[in-house]
Amino acid sequence: GRLTDDCLAVLPGLVRGTPTRLRHLPGTPMVRLSPGADMPPVLIGGAGRVAIRRTLQYGDGWFPSMTTPEAVAGVAAILRQGAAERGRPVPSITTWVLASLGTQAPNRTAVVASLASGYNLPVDRAAEIPITGGPAEAAERLAAHAAAGADEVVVSFAGGDWFRQVELFAELSGC
Repeated sequence: GRLTDDCLAVLPGLVRGTPTRLRHLPGTPMVRLSPGADMPPVLIGGAGRVAIRRTLQYGDGWFPSMTTPEAVAGVAAILRQGAAERGRPVPSITTWVLASLGTQAPNRTAVVASLASGYNLPVDRAAEIPITGGPAEAAERLAAHAAAGADEVVVSFAGGDWFRQVELFAELSGC
């Protein structure tokens, strides 16, 4: 809520080591962290309106999870418009995807059921999220995220033989 916004507002000054007034705390103390450092990029997680607003106000990038390329495309348009209105660079987009690759990995039905129960999602919504099958399907799904506006994609593997899934994933780029 508001505390998150307050913390995001003071974070750059604190990291850089500049005297920073903490207006959200009683007595509004002035704090300086030393030594200062260059401010790293701030990625704002979440897929709701508040996360999108925070991305435009405080973030260098947006990092949704459990989303689809279609949803990414919609938010990418909002981020472009919001950045133009604010005269700031368009935030980057890093998406998170869940993959279960290969014949030894949990099948699509099991992954969807796990997502639906673990995240309280409707089954049809959960079915849109995972990447299953082999390298060809993974390449197609990752390309859809890129076409929607994702600059980077973080991949997590669901169950099964993790090393084999990484090998299959490496086939996408010829590693």
